Amino acid sequence: ARRQLLEPLDVFRFFDKNRNGSIDLDELYHALDALGLVASIDDAKAVMIKFKHVSTATLDQHEFCKVLDRARTFQRNCASFERFDADNNGRINSTELHKALKANGLRPTPGLADEIMERFAQASQQTQLSLHGYLQLVDAMATFRSHDLDDNGVVDGHELHQALRELGVATSPNQTQQVMRLFDLDNSHKLDLNEFLLLVDYIKVFREIDSDKDGCINVEELAMALPMLGFTLDGRAMEDAYAVMAQYDRDANDSLQLVEFLYLSKAVKEKQQRKTPSVEPSLLSALGQKRRVASP
Repeated sequence: ARRQLLEPLDVFRFFDKNRNGSIDLDELYHALDALGLVASIDDAKAVMIKFKHVSTATLDQHEFCKVLDRARTFQRNCASFERFDADNNGRINSTELHKALKANGLRPTPGLADEIMERFAQASQQTQLSLHGYLQLVDAMATFRSHDLDDNGVVDGHELHQALRELGVATSPNQTQQVMRLFDLDNSHKLDLNEFLLLVDYIKVFREIDSDKDGCINVEELAMALPMLGFTLDGRAMEDAYAVMAQYDRDANDSLQLVEFLYLSKAVKEKQQRKTPSVEPSLLSALGQKRRVASP
């Protein structure tokens, strides 16, 4: 118990064995292992890659404190999963999720847990939450709660603007309003938890596609991502990507900002839902477009 009381900077100084002001992979492993936060050097390597993209990097004091905070949060959330998995089957059902939502400081409506579980099932083809799914959910709930400033169970436009920044997406006030309109399914001018979680899912896809992390999706990134949207291409991905870009690049800057990507994703999803499940349409037919040759 005493080791959990150590301040992050004290831990940093103790495990910075060569006193060079940074923590390398070996030092990170010994620090996290001593705190009971990792089980192997491979776990520490995964942490380093998550924060620095390569295992050979080092962490400064600020980065190490952030790693330590997230590792401890991860440990708490894993313990939370075990606590609410009442039947010990390694999954969280909707009844258990309802209790977890309340324990996380939320006031869930009677059907909220079922709605979240249904959305999760559509994405993962599983009817209950695994540990991985639960950890993602808890992380998103923490962001939601931190920006529900008046603690009324919804986020308004101002709160959403701040939440988007925390999620790593900088938007203008006008773009935030567009995001609100896209995900405000009940036209309340606010997002409840389920609507917010749906938005977070789309943002994760956007950030995954944005491989160079410049905050937008260029045509090359879009071409690589078209299969991720669920379509089989016919070998002309760049041509398809240019056609899609032409339709959804509203400011004509040859890239898709978050809002433009959200319009594209929502349009694809809606058209997919209207298709017969056994039919796998081409991208352009799903978007209602004709193929157009565009110059690079």
